[in-house]
Formats: sequence, C-alpha cells, structure tokens
Amino acid sequence: MRKKPTENKTDAELRRKALEKLKPDTIPVGNLSEAEVRKLAHELQIYQIELEMQAEELRKSQTLLEESRQKYLNLYDFAPVGYFTLNEKGFIQEINFAGASMLGAERHLLINKPLSKYIAREDADLFYLHRKRASETGNKEICELRMLKGDQPFYAQLESRAIPDSKNNINQYLIVITDISARVQAQIKLKEINETLEQQITERTKELLQSKKLESIGIMTTGIAHGFNNILAIIDGKIQMLMRENKGREKLLDELRFIRKSVKNGAEIVINMNKFARAREDSDRFVAIDLRQEIKSTINHTRPIWKECAERKGIAYTINLDGVKHVSCIKGNPLELQEVMINIINNAFEAMPGGGTLSFSTREENGSVVLEISDTGTGMDEETQTKIFDPFFTTKERDTGLGMSIVYGTVKRHGGKIIVQSQRGRGSTFILSFPAVKESPGITKSDHEPGKALPGKKGGGNRILIVDNEATLGKVLSRFLTGEGYKVVFVDNGAGALDLLKKDEFDLVLCDLGMPSISGWDIMNVIAGMTKKPKIGIITGFLNTSDTFPGKDTKSDFVINKPFELDDVLRSINDSLRD
Repeated sequence: MRKKPTENKTDAELRRKALEKLKPDTIPVGNLSEAEVRKLAHELQIYQIELEMQAEELRKSQTLLEESRQKYLNLYDFAPVGYFTLNEKGFIQEINFAGASMLGAERHLLINKPLSKYIAREDADLFYLHRKRASETGNKEICELRMLKGDQPFYAQLESRAIPDSKNNINQYLIVITDISARVQAQIKLKEINETLEQQITERTKELLQSKKLESIGIMTTGIAHGFNNILAIIDGKIQMLMRENKGREKLLDELRFIRKSVKNGAEIVINMNKFARAREDSDRFVAIDLRQEIKSTINHTRPIWKECAERKGIAYTINLDGVKHVSCIKGNPLELQEVMINIINNAFEAMPGGGTLSFSTREENGSVVLEISDTGTGMDEETQTKIFDPFFTTKERDTGLGMSIVYGTVKRHGGKIIVQSQRGRGSTFILSFPAVKESPGITKSDHEPGKALPGKKGGGNRILIVDNEATLGKVLSRFLTGEGYKVVFVDNGAGALDLLKKDEFDLVLCDLGMPSISGWDIMNVIAGMTKKPKIGIITGFLNTSDTFPGKDTKSDFVINKPFELDDVLRSINDSLRD
C-alpha cells in the first residue's frame, strides 16, 4: 500500500476550498453499491496519479522558468554595456551593474535619480533633443555625447527607444549606453595624424615646387652665366691689359679700377645666381662639422659689424645662446654654412631697427640636427613667407634679392631643409635641419689666400694654342701671354683648332667649352687619342664645370671660370707646364 504523502499547508488550503465547493446534491457514498464504490475508488486513484504527474510537470516548468529568468538577469546585470530604464520624466527606474559602474555609483543610489544629472552640462540640450526625438518617432534613436563619472567626463553612445502604454502615452525609455571614449580618442588621434600628414604634404609640395623653380632657373642661369661671363671676361681682360700698359697714370688707373669693380660685381651676381640654383651635393668635399662651434664662430665673426652699427644707432642687440646644446655633427662646407647663418643674422638685425634679441637653439630630432634662429623683429606676412626663398624677391630698396635664395640652395645642397615661421609684429624663426653623422669635426684649409697670386715665371718659348669663339677675348689672351714669353697661336673655332693640332705640336691648349659645332669637349676627346698629348686648360663661362670629360677619363690640367684674373691664368699655365 502506498504511503500517504505528507500534507503541507498549501495542500490543506486547497482541500478546504474544494470541500467548500462540494455540491450539496452530491450522492452520499453510503448510498452507493459496493461495485460502484470500487469503481469510484479506482477512478480516484487514476485521477490522483494524473494530478501528481501534472504537478511534476508544473514543477519542472517552474524550474526551467526560474533558470531562464536567472540567465536573463545575469545577461542584464553583467552585460558590457549599460542598460537603463527611465520613467516618462527621465528618472532611472532600473539599471544594470555596467550602467552603475559607468556613472561611478552603487545601483540602489541611482534609482529615482534623473539621468540628466550625469550628462555633461555642454551636452544637456543634446540629451533633451535625443529623448524628444525618440518619443516622436517611436524608433530607436542614437546620439553621442559626454557623460560624467563623478567629475570626470567620458564619451558615450546612447541608443534609446520610447515605450508607450495602452493609451499610447510614453511611460518608459529603454536606453543602452556604451562607453566610446577609446574610439573617440582614436578618432581624435587619427585626425591629428591626418592634419600632420596634410601639413607635411603641403610642406613637401612647397619644397617640390621650390625645387622645380630652382631647377628651371638653374637651366636658365647656366645659359645666362655662359654668355654674360664671356662678355665680362672680354671687358675685364681689356681693362687688365690697359692697366698693365698704363702704369703710373693714376687718374686713368683709378677710372679703370672703378670700371673693373663693376665688372666684378656683375660676375658676383652670376655666381650668386648659380649658388642658389645649384642642385647637386658636393658631398665628396664635405667634412664633419660641430654646429655649436660654427654658431659661436659666426657670431664672433660678425660681432664687430652689428655691434658697431648698434652703438652708432644707440640701440642694443642681445644674443641668446642658452638653447645651443651639444648635438651630433653634420656634414658640409663650413664656409658655406657660415654664409647661411650670416645671411639669416643680417636679415634678423635689419628686422629689429630698434634693437632686440637674436636666439639660437639646437636639438636632435629623428636622425637630424635642427638649428633654430629666432628674432624679436617686425616679422613677415604670409605672402612674404611664401616668396622669401624665391630668387630676386626682396622687400628692401637696395638689394639683389638673392641672399635667402642662396641660403635655400646651400641648405638643400647639404641634404637639409629650411622653413620659416613668422607673424607680423612677433618676429621670425628660421628652422634648419641637416642629417646627423657620427663623426668628429674636420678641419678645412682654403686652397689659396685670396688676393695673392703665386709667383710665375716668363714662358720659355712654350707653344700655346688658344681656342675661343670670342675673338676679342682670344686676342687679349694672345697679347698677354705673348708678352709673358709664350709663343701663342689663336683660333676662334673648334674646326680650326683640330686642323692645327694635326699639323703642329703644342705644349698647352687653352680652350673654351661652349663653342658652336665643335665644342671644347670634342677637342679634349681628340687630344685624349693623341700620342703626344699637350696640357689642357679650360676657360669657360659655364659655372661648376667638371674637369672630367663625360664618359671618358680625360681630365684637364686646370679650369678657370670667366671673368678671370690674367695673373691666375698665367700662374695655372706656369704650374701645369712646370709639372
């Protein structure tokens, strides 16, 4: 016999209610026959088993429902995003752990608090409009704004939906909040990188345009230099001959010296044009340079000039070297780099007519040595900054406009970069950067002392062939060298020179390069194939001429640029023939 299950309070209550509902007209059990009672008992047993089975199914369903509810609560509470339920007034009714963590408070302390309290003041209107839009559209609305965790702001994305009641009135807002600070910071960083890249592209474009401009002017300069130097060489040669033939006539000599000074000024302009336009790097002639020493040397070299000028005007210039630190060496030509700094220094002092401060600083940055030279002068407008390195651009009444162009060309030739930063009334800063090298500073010596020619001796009857399509200049040279004891033959074209070289022997050929039909290079090529080769001297109006014939090993013994000192020509001839 089955043991009667223990009756609990719930079962007893259910039994009481069942008895109350028992109908009064129910047939008493005593009136039933034995067979009917057995049948009824059997039915009741079956019914009881069915009820127990249904109760078991209900208990299983309840367990599953409880497990599902717990799973939902876990997903809700421990989700990586914040879940908020607001009432129609925007007060927090429910919130999960992530939401509470975002706002930096315990969950129970946030209930019935307005969410707007945790919106940054600057974005309060944005939050109001976001809720309003969600109410009006009935759709999911998204916005990004700044929220507060204590007093620390963070970026958040809100996804909100308004929930209406049965009468279509909004009584709830379901909001999912995601902390997007990392994404926003990445976007800000990306924007900064893009701006930096755009700036670098702009600067690089300016450099390329400047380089193209220099390249074009360099080609033009080469042609101008050749023609102009030929003209100057004729004038200068004539003047030198007149000065030699009129010694003692001081009044005439003074006039000739004045004319000759103008010729030299013209030649200097051509040289300066070439300096800024020249693109190649004479790296084989560069030495390691301690930039800090060059700065001090340049300041000491220029001090007497600007100090005297300042004292004469009753003003004061201050040199600030506090920012000059020890940095790696750079490779270059010390004299050219000093010329760069002198140009910038002179411009700085001219921009400070009432006195001021000139500051120098050095640092190393990404494998480069950076030099900054700043003044407290009048500064430059934007247009001047864009044109300052252009040839012949100047804001001064009496100036060639080549100074800063030469600076630009020299810096580029040293593998460096130069930019200017300036504002009207706030001074200017020139920023120069050069590749750093790990070498000790070198020492350079000039090849000769300016103004002093090496002593020469009278030609001992050596035969010289002069080849130049400028007949006047050729005649000046012929007359001069003949007077110095040489036997000179002059021809004004390359074809005639080749004919003479086939018939006669010469000790030296003094030859121009740029000639029509047959050039000086062609003549050098013929000489290279001769059994008995004369010495070769080049006189040319081209600047930066290499003394090596392209594609050959033929070399000239010397190269002299036009216009030239006759004494320099004589010295070079004497030295080559002596060798």
